[in-house]
Amino acid sequence: MKNLNAIKDQDGVLRATYAGVLLFSAEASLHIPQAKIQCVCFEGITKVNIIDRSTLEKVLISNINDAILFLKKHLNNARQIKGSIGTDILEIPEIALREIIVNAVIHRDYNITGAHVMVEIFDDRVEISSPGGLPSGMSSTDLGERSLARNTRLADMMLRTPFMERLGTGIPRIEAALQEVNLPVPSYASNNFFTVTIERSTPQVTPQVTPQVEKLVHALQGEMTSGELRTIMDYKDREYFRKNILQIAINQGLVELTVPDKPKSRHQKYRLTVLGHQFKTTHNA
Repeated sequence: MKNLNAIKDQDGVLRATYAGVLLFSAEASLHIPQAKIQCVCFEGITKVNIIDRSTLEKVLISNINDAILFLKKHLNNARQIKGSIGTDILEIPEIALREIIVNAVIHRDYNITGAHVMVEIFDDRVEISSPGGLPSGMSSTDLGERSLARNTRLADMMLRTPFMERLGTGIPRIEAALQEVNLPVPSYASNNFFTVTIERSTPQVTPQVTPQVEKLVHALQGEMTSGELRTIMDYKDREYFRKNILQIAINQGLVELTVPDKPKSRHQKYRLTVLGHQFKTTHNA
């Protein structure tokens, strides 16, 4: 632990360093409250209606993994065909999202209290913000060209994990991954926070929507069960509702399952996709 700079000798007493607490303390946020990651998914493109939120406050690597899981929960999958084989891929490549989150937690200013790394999902973009802006001595033109670690001990320790290959290579990997799926490179903004913004793909809404499906889209708030939707829409016939309204909305890409791998799960709920939110916004009830 000494060799890793996770602990240091302070007047004959071994004490954990910031980096040691972040990487090895089971409840790092008890000692460093600003070490949390706040994840929020909004309805639409403004910070008005919250669909889902989660506060991550474990060890740093667990927080990174949980932030990725939150993003996977709310981003869409796209079908990619290579030869005769089709696979589902995340609309924003996981490698890019992971790299941005790792950079956010590694390079944030931990001297700033009361502010956390933020992962925010909107219908048209994902924003990941890190308190403190760029380290002193760096400008936005340096991104991808040179690296300056604000938290050198933490960066050195993370270089021993699979999460970091080497300093200064993250931005090129992020941009290359996005270009592979025809997404524009991120935009960067630095003031009191350093914010990376990734645009999401915006597919066109099909105009062939029945009045029942349109009613379903407007009735669906956050995550709801089939029973809750039938009650709101006043449908007593469960099978008719499932086949002729709910399944059609799913097939048209307006609604998705919260547990897609287990369609018959007793915990199954339904929520609007990006397409569904777009339709809801452009077709006011």
